[in-house]
Amino acid sequence: MAITIQLTGSSESFQLLSGTDNYVGFVTIGMVLYMWAESVLWGPGWALYDEQKSGTLPSVFTTPANRASPIIGKLLFDCAENLVSSVLLVGVAAVVFGFSLRVNVGQAFLAVLATALALYGFSLIFAAFVVTAKDANSVSGLIGLVFMVFSGTTYPISALPTWLRPLTYISPLTWGIDACRQALLTGKSWLSSPTGYWLFGYATVLPVVGWLFFTRCVDRSRKAGTFGLF
Repeated sequence: MAITIQLTGSSESFQLLSGTDNYVGFVTIGMVLYMWAESVLWGPGWALYDEQKSGTLPSVFTTPANRASPIIGKLLFDCAENLVSSVLLVGVAAVVFGFSLRVNVGQAFLAVLATALALYGFSLIFAAFVVTAKDANSVSGLIGLVFMVFSGTTYPISALPTWLRPLTYISPLTWGIDACRQALLTGKSWLSSPTGYWLFGYATVLPVVGWLFFTRCVDRSRKAGTFGLF
């Protein structure tokens, strides 16, 4: 894909759309964060499913135990694992494919932190689907596809038809990818741009909404006595 859009080593049209001519770096960062998002979508749900199979989920949710205990450890482990994997993947790809990084450390740290908060807040909503619907595979698969298509993982969202672009705004991954690209590829600040407003909005709202939705679904399932009906 990189070769097909290049003309004498760069693509003017791609640079106009994305703000950078570093296509391989652009795609690498997008795909690494997409892999992170996929892990986030599946992780908490599978953690709850494993708890159910081991017989511990009903006892945890029907006692005064902390409701977050089955998933909080999984979320923290996934976050650490995905962070290390992402750094390694971007670093190795930069060496192998020869693209340059202009890392703004402070901006990169804030971009990764805000993206992680938004994605893990989103993951609580899918954990709630597991508690109530007992099967979030189809929902997670659909949302994963939406993330892939409408978050600009392999192309700038400005290349999409005008009538489709509003759909990209509902994905927190869209803004996380854009913030990380700006911080890692150009070293520019993204905080005072629309990306910053959207990303910090999602990072603030989604964890709260996700937790409230998750606890509500747990209470509903506990009252209905459906924890053992997976």
